[in-house]
Amino acid sequence: MSTDIGGSRSLLRSLRAVLADAGDDRRRLDRVAPLIASNMVAEVCSLYLTRADGSLELCATEGLNPGAVHSARLPPGGGLAGRVASRVEPMVTADAAAEPDFFPLPETGESIYRSFAGVPVQRAGEVLGVLTIQNRAARHYGEDEIETLEIAAMVIAGLIEGGAVPIPGGAPGRRSGPVAVDASPVSEGLAEGPVHVHGFRPASVNPVAADIGAERARLSTALEELRESLDRLAEGALPEASGEHRDILRAFRM
Repeated sequence: MSTDIGGSRSLLRSLRAVLADAGDDRRRLDRVAPLIASNMVAEVCSLYLTRADGSLELCATEGLNPGAVHSARLPPGGGLAGRVASRVEPMVTADAAAEPDFFPLPETGESIYRSFAGVPVQRAGEVLGVLTIQNRAARHYGEDEIETLEIAAMVIAGLIEGGAVPIPGGAPGRRSGPVAVDASPVSEGLAEGPVHVHGFRPASVNPVAADIGAERARLSTALEELRESLDRLAEGALPEASGEHRDILRAFRM
């Protein structure tokens, strides 16, 4: 069975209604899994979040053993969900047990489910977790269903980014000690000084647009303001700049 565009829109409307409700953030998250399962006619929908050590922790589920929530964990790259996280790409199979990465957690009771589909929950290139659906029967999930699952994962990523969903064991990507960074220089020379990581992440109050036309107008206005601010910056700096630096500033104005 394949979900259509109408199904995706219906899921988005339902997710928006859940996110708009006041109340405990964890309870809102618990409502998301059954909502996705119902919309996609799946017996199981689970959300795994990435811990600081790279493992995946089961943080919400519809269909699996609820007692396994926050206790069941997959090692880094372990299981089908771990494969989705490590490769940062969707995975679909009608026979999960036949996959070499199949690693069912006994405490979840998931070994009875044959078909599997999973997509990464990611934000700005950072894998925050994995969203999965499962069924007992061998089911071939289509492209429309994967796209719907990816849309749901995008909404969940917005919740996490805004701080509405706490990351278990510390957020991935946040470091407290020294970090080595591989990079390519854009010009010759050496520089020494402190590095400051900008950790502020604006809260995403409502990640689903109610009025697409209004959001497009807001984006156009913001881009125009950005161009104007770059023009003002370049106008003030160009008289002082020369050579390569002048070319870079002019490129920004284009």
